[in-house]
Amino acid sequence: MGWTCRKQRRLASSSKASRRRSTEADSPRRPADLATLLNVARLEKSVYELAYELNNRPDWVAIPVHGLRRLLAEITD
Repeated sequence: MGWTCRKQRRLASSSKASRRRSTEADSPRRPADLATLLNVARLEKSVYELAYELNNRPDWVAIPVHGLRRLLAEITD
C-alpha cells in the first residue's frame, strides 16, 4: 500500500469518527427535546405548504390551513 493510499484511509477514518462524535453531541438526549424538535420541523413544513398553496394554488389554501390548525391544536394541548 502506498503513502497516498494510507493517508486517504487515515483521513477517511478520522472524518467518519469526527462526524459520528458531532452527530452524537448534537442529537437530543431527552424524549421531550426530540418531540420539540419534531414539532418544530412539522410546523416549518406546514407553513411552507401554506405559502406554496398561496403562491401557486390559492383555491387549495384551505387544505394546509386545516392541517396547520390541527397541528397547532395538537402541539398546544
